[in-house]
Amino acid sequence: MNLYLFPEAACKHDGYGIGVDHDFMTYAPKKDDLVVWYSSYSPSQILHLRPSDVIIRRFGLFSLKSVRNIVCGKIRSELSMADLAFLRNYDIDEIYSDDVLFYRTLRKMFPDKRIHIRFHNCFSRICIRNSFLKRHVGVKYSITLKNMTKLENEIFDDRNVDKIFITDEDRDFYRSMYGISSDSETLSLVPSIDYASCRSGEVHFTHKLVWFGGVESHKECSVLWFMREIFPKLKRQMPDLEFHLWGKNTAKFNAPDSSVFGHGFFQGEGMPLNNCLYVNPDITGGGIKLKLITLLEKGVPFISTPFGFEGYSSELIDGKYCHVVEEDKWVGTILSLLQKYK
Repeated sequence: MNLYLFPEAACKHDGYGIGVDHDFMTYAPKKDDLVVWYSSYSPSQILHLRPSDVIIRRFGLFSLKSVRNIVCGKIRSELSMADLAFLRNYDIDEIYSDDVLFYRTLRKMFPDKRIHIRFHNCFSRICIRNSFLKRHVGVKYSITLKNMTKLENEIFDDRNVDKIFITDEDRDFYRSMYGISSDSETLSLVPSIDYASCRSGEVHFTHKLVWFGGVESHKECSVLWFMREIFPKLKRQMPDLEFHLWGKNTAKFNAPDSSVFGHGFFQGEGMPLNNCLYVNPDITGGGIKLKLITLLEKGVPFISTPFGFEGYSSELIDGKYCHVVEEDKWVGTILSLLQKYK
C-alpha cells in the first residue's frame, strides 16, 4: 500500500486546487492505496474522492493549533503526530506528500522511509531574492517566508527525500545551492495547448483592468504594489479607468471612490469581464501562477511581470495576448495597449 497526502481538495476553484488535481491525475493512486485529503472544502467539492479516503479538516487561522505552530516557528497549517496517528495502522510502502507541510511529522513517524515531496513553491528562493530587492511584504508574509525557508532547508538537507519542483527555476535554485541533481525533478503544470486557436479573435479593451485570482498573504504585496504604485499613475492619464478584482479575499480591497472594485469569489461561468486587460503584478515570484493557464487557454489578453511568468515558455509572449513587462515599464505599456486596442 502506498500513501498519498494532499494539502487541499482537488478542484477547479483556485490555483492550489488546480495544482493538486493535476498531481492526483499524474500519480493516479491505485484502488488499494491510502489517500488523505487535508482540506477546507466539503467532501462534495473534492474531485476524485473515494469512500476509503481520509479527510482531515484544515484548522482555522486563529485556532489554537495555528497559534501554537507559529509560536514554535512552524508553518501555520502543519499537522502533528496526533493528527496523523492513524497512519500507524497501515502497512505503508511508498509515501507521496503533495506539499512540504506534512514533512516533519512524516519523518518522525517513518524515520527510514523514502518520501517523495512536492514543492508547490520555493520560498527559500523568494526569501533570498527579497534580501536583495527589499520588498515590503507585510508581517504575515515575512513570518511565512522565514518559517517556510527553515522547513525547506530541513527537506533539502534530507538525502532520503525526492524533491519534486513545479518549475525549472525552483529546481535550479536547489541544485545551485546543493550541487545535487539526482534526488530532484521538475513536474510542470503547464499544459500543451493549441494557443493559436485561442488567439484568433480581435482584441478590444474597455477602460477596465482585472485581477483574477485569490489574494493570499504571498500575493497581497503584489496587489498592493499595483494599487499604490501603478494604478494611480494610470488614473492620472486615464481618469475613467477602473480596477476590478475577483477571487478569494478580494472584497477587502473594495474602494469604489478610488475606482477599485473588490468583488470577492467569482461564481459565474467563463471570465468575470470581457474586453479587458488582465493583470498579474507579481513582485516576488516563486512557484507558478496557475491562473495564467486559464487566461492562456481562453485567449484572454494579460500583462505580467517577469517574476509572475516564471515556469512558462517565453515563446508564449506574442505582444498581443501575452505581455511580459518589467515593473518600471508597466504604466507606459498599459496606457499604450489601452490606446492601441480601444
